[in-house]
Amino acid sequence: NEVVLAVNEKNIPAQNLYEKVGFQDKGFRRMGPIGQQIIMHLPIIK
Repeated sequence: NEVVLAVNEKNIPAQNLYEKVGFQDKGFRRMGPIGQQIIMHLPIIK
């Protein structure tokens, strides 16, 4: 299980925050309404 979110590739401060709390960039990308989105994953540990 995991939490998944998308963050705009130009939003470096948000990417850094998400990585700091444990989200991982596994290389998945999607095109969003205002540009490329990085799909980030946070594993849920039980």
